[in-house]
Amino acid sequence: MIYLKDVEGRYLFVNRQFETLFHVKRAELSGKTDFDVFPKKIAAAFRVNDEKVLAKGGPHEFEEITEQGGKTHTYISVKFPLLNAEGKPYALCGISTDITERKHSEERLRHANFELKANEKKLIAALAEVAAAHEGLKSAQSQLIRAEKFAALGKLAGMVSHEFRNQLGVIRNAAFFIKMKLVAPDEKVARHLQILEEEIDETDRIIENILSFARKNKPELRKTDIAKLLDSSLAKAGIPPEIEVVREIPARLPLIDADELLLGRVFLNIALNAVQAIKGPGRLTVRAAAVERALEIRFEDNGSGIEEKDLRRMFDPLFSTKTHGTGLGLATSKVLVEAHGGTIELESRVGLGTTVILRLPAAAGG
Repeated sequence: MIYLKDVEGRYLFVNRQFETLFHVKRAELSGKTDFDVFPKKIAAAFRVNDEKVLAKGGPHEFEEITEQGGKTHTYISVKFPLLNAEGKPYALCGISTDITERKHSEERLRHANFELKANEKKLIAALAEVAAAHEGLKSAQSQLIRAEKFAALGKLAGMVSHEFRNQLGVIRNAAFFIKMKLVAPDEKVARHLQILEEEIDETDRIIENILSFARKNKPELRKTDIAKLLDSSLAKAGIPPEIEVVREIPARLPLIDADELLLGRVFLNIALNAVQAIKGPGRLTVRAAAVERALEIRFEDNGSGIEEKDLRRMFDPLFSTKTHGTGLGLATSKVLVEAHGGTIELESRVGLGTTVILRLPAAAGG
């Protein structure tokens, strides 16, 4: 809608859209102010914005709220002064666009994001409870503690697969529906949708780590090109452009007997850990080489590194140096690598970075 007021706030002109929305006639508004049309609080807010534009002497954009048909509506208003020959304002013109539906969509998006965060916190809290329940037991009971953790995680895995995956599906569908309904959303809405989708994917990865750790499925082995599997895993990691990926993988490497789904999950976990450790511009180097009758794969990052006291515990289930880590990424990776007949180890120095070293047996005749 479009409207024109003098410097005292008296209406000089409104278009038909204004007449339709607020059930007034143009002629009736002549000489009247916002205080004659809108509730006092709303009119006062409009006047404050008008005075800002007149004082500034240039255009300004505001988010304004008004009442229409008993409902609250939000507008984006662009207001600018009309100047006389001396450069002084003699009137103010405003163009206002109703963004109420967009605001509702943003609110639904915020709610969906809140639900996602709440579910993730429940998962982390459940895992923390499992870890806390076993603290303080003597070293002589370590095997029993480990068995109890596995049993607890097995039960938790069943709950996660049913409860959390169902909720994630609902949230994912809601995000998709919002995305389909919004025609050319503005940058802020589009960014929120992107964040929501990223958080859904991250939570799904956490759930998959729990299930992999608890199930301990036997790998379905087949001849695998490790170079292709590494490239596929790095692509899935969504490594940000400020992190340089250096790929030192020979064109011809022996094949290995591997379950591509499970081993790809290992590579993805390690790559994502490296990205989180770098925290900004940095470098991730991926090397592969044939060593005797095995393949050695190295992921080297120049991130923050790991303290010596934590290094020996990095493969323990539920242990994490990250604030919101689940402590299952490396633990799951160790289980899966060992299921392939391989080994995994860490080398790290604080402030210099971390290297993850995997050794996997080459396929017979590969």
